[in-house]
Amino acid sequence: MGYLAGGSPASSAPHQGALFGRLAELGYREGNNLVVERRFAEGQFDRLPGLAAELVGVRPDIMFAGGAQAALAASKATRTIPIVFAGVADPTRLGVIKALRQPGTNLTGLSNQADEFHIKLVQLLKEAFPSALRVAVLHDPRASWLWLNV
Repeated sequence: MGYLAGGSPASSAPHQGALFGRLAELGYREGNNLVVERRFAEGQFDRLPGLAAELVGVRPDIMFAGGAQAALAASKATRTIPIVFAGVADPTRLGVIKALRQPGTNLTGLSNQADEFHIKLVQLLKEAFPSALRVAVLHDPRASWLWLNV
């Protein structure tokens, strides 16, 4: 298995714990019947394409991509290795799948549909503070998971 994340091993620890904990429950244990190659971009998202290519080079049976940027890099690195992603707000907009109902690519995974959530938050802010003229949104432009169209 290939594991690709945009963060660090420490920042990915909770996600790895959940993923590998569940795999262990299903009988897959690292060092026993599961080999995992991990790559972390340490917040340097421009490194993800190279790291994804490295993982493809070791020919894993499956890849996991944590986050939108990792999923995008993995999708560009291979069209044949199955990829499971998590933490991608809108995988169709990102271009890693064709549709939620039928992905139509080698990727599948969990989508949190954050677009609708963030739009609703702004609507609630407008209702709660109708006299407010401006709302500030802090956003890391390297994180493609937040698209806010208000």
